[in-house]
Amino acid sequence: MINLQPLSYSQHKDIKIITRHGSEFGEAVHTAPVQLNELENMCAQTPVCFMKSTETGQFGLYAILGFNEGENLFLNNDQWRLDYIPLQFRCQPFALGPEQQPHATSTQCISINIHSKRISITEGEALFNEDGTPTSYLSGIKNSLADIAKGAHPTRLFIDTLVDSGLVEAATLAVTFNNGDMFNYNGLYTINIDKLEELTHAARSESQSQSRANLNHVFLKQLEQQHFLAPITWLTQSLGNFKKLITLKNTKLKKVE
Repeated sequence: MINLQPLSYSQHKDIKIITRHGSEFGEAVHTAPVQLNELENMCAQTPVCFMKSTETGQFGLYAILGFNEGENLFLNNDQWRLDYIPLQFRCQPFALGPEQQPHATSTQCISINIHSKRISITEGEALFNEDGTPTSYLSGIKNSLADIAKGAHPTRLFIDTLVDSGLVEAATLAVTFNNGDMFNYNGLYTINIDKLEELTHAARSESQSQSRANLNHVFLKQLEQQHFLAPITWLTQSLGNFKKLITLKNTKLKKVE
């Protein structure tokens, strides 16, 4: 259960935060939301795909961490097998308050989930110094929350631009593990490479009508100006990390034989 309270020195000065990792802290999940400002780091380590919300129908970017519900193959007991841990996990048990602003630094803009298992009185990182100022730990949390706020709009714009232009397509991953188990990973969406190459070719083709070629050129220029071409490349290349994920799964299955 989540119970968010506005963070304040008077109410939370004695609270400490347990910072170790593990499934007991909600990290045993098979997907994790990713923002544009952390996409390069995540794509270098995990597969990252588009997935559609069953509640809103909106697409989001997600790191694929496992094959089954509650399976995080990149979490080994209390250690991550990743050099970069997604913002979602690094900010627990904090969230931005309703008055969030991209560059907000006020403690009043932060909420804390007081029902989190990371909350402690006896162990962990303190939030406030004796004079009421934020500790270096809390300052780091504030910076990470600011990154989330700053990344929200560019991430939404990136996703909507690609979806609206037909550059996102459904994909199915069919895997046979070493023990013979078969798995179909449905609900994944990736970059439509054929469509992207078609747009690129059409923008340069002399056989296209001038107006259509101009439109394609303008769209590609828009992607470049918005710095979206590099993230498209990262996403495409990240699919190679499914091999790493499959290897981790095969290792896990072998241990339980």
